[in-house]
Amino acid sequence: MGIFFSGVAFLGIAAALLLQGRELRNQREELAIARQEQIRSSELAMRQLHTDLIKMAIEDSELRSVWPAPAPGHETTRKDHYCNLILNLQKVAYETGTIELQELRSALRFLMTSPDMRSFWTRSRAARVSVTADDEAEDTFTAEVDAAYAATIAP
Repeated sequence: MGIFFSGVAFLGIAAALLLQGRELRNQREELAIARQEQIRSSELAMRQLHTDLIKMAIEDSELRSVWPAPAPGHETTRKDHYCNLILNLQKVAYETGTIELQELRSALRFLMTSPDMRSFWTRSRAARVSVTADDEAEDTFTAEVDAAYAATIAP
């Protein structure tokens, strides 16, 4: 009878260990998800701060002069900052899943029909790429903007 109880106790301990292992895996997965959400939230907060800074520069020429020129020999204009905000909106919308890739492509093609947007991209692309080098998400977005730009060049 003692062997029976020992066997049952052993099975109980083994089951408890299995359940604890499963619970630990679940907790690790939940922590990983929470960490990703925290990173995403921090990134969105930084983008909001960037947007706020650009808005301030749009409204105040003294603050606008703090930003480097988009290209040598060009002064940073309110339109430059506005175009930057529009493109950043598209990027954030895509990265957060608000719009799908096809919607992003359509929006960018539409935006690139604007002479001001085309001019902005022509002047600022190199500077933007130099700042965002080796950032996969930025490289992907730049490639999409480049494709939209190329697709809207008049024949």
